[in-house]
Amino acid sequence: MFIEQKVTGSGQESASDSSRSSLPVRYASRRIETGMMLMRLTRLCPLLLGLGLASAAWGQGGPGTPSVSRFIEVAYEAVRADPRVSKALDGITADDSRTFEEQKHIAQIPSPPFGERARAAYFLQRLREVGLADAALDQEGNVIAVRKGASGKPKLVVSAHLDTVFPEGTDVTVKERDGTTLAPGIGDDARGLAALLSLIQALNRADIKTVGDVVFVGTVGEEELGNLRGVRALFRDHADIDGFISIDGLMMA
Repeated sequence: MFIEQKVTGSGQESASDSSRSSLPVRYASRRIETGMMLMRLTRLCPLLLGLGLASAAWGQGGPGTPSVSRFIEVAYEAVRADPRVSKALDGITADDSRTFEEQKHIAQIPSPPFGERARAAYFLQRLREVGLADAALDQEGNVIAVRKGASGKPKLVVSAHLDTVFPEGTDVTVKERDGTTLAPGIGDDARGLAALLSLIQALNRADIKTVGDVVFVGTVGEEELGNLRGVRALFRDHADIDGFISIDGLMMA
């Protein structure tokens, strides 16, 4: 377990599927969808803190739909009941408006396939501003920052991707229309990057100390021909990763 309690656990989630059936004209971000992402992020917070998530923790669900073991459910509920976690969850909710503004800002930094440098530079700067002074670029172009735990293990990666599916030269200006915020890639994955930053700040404000390291990563090359090159490089270069969670898009399940 990541915070100090009596129940322990570990497990893993896979990286997101990079296949796309068609190239959308634009992505829309509605407030109701933002709220759904917020709800899922508040579920992620205790999951992040309490579980190291390893494959052995999953039950024998149907194809593509893993069930969660009772052991994991007990661990999750124990962490969810911790007052520090409640404070962090409240902080995420209170931070929603600022997170949405950051999401829109990120969406307007062009980040086409194999052209993520500008967005990576901004994300690197923001990670340092929220307290992760060691944030740096790796050789592949991923932005990596470690929130140190007491013992370093288990090591859990929380990731969002920097690139969009839209080619170089796409107008990424955010537009408002009939209560809807429109921009290419504003949901996939500007929302994930903004949510990741909000999560870090919530952990800091609640003064949550973890046992294991939490590694926050903005990855390159998730979309299309990128073929998950950033995530592949991450696992190639860091064989000690125990779990991986990807925050990807508005409708994260």
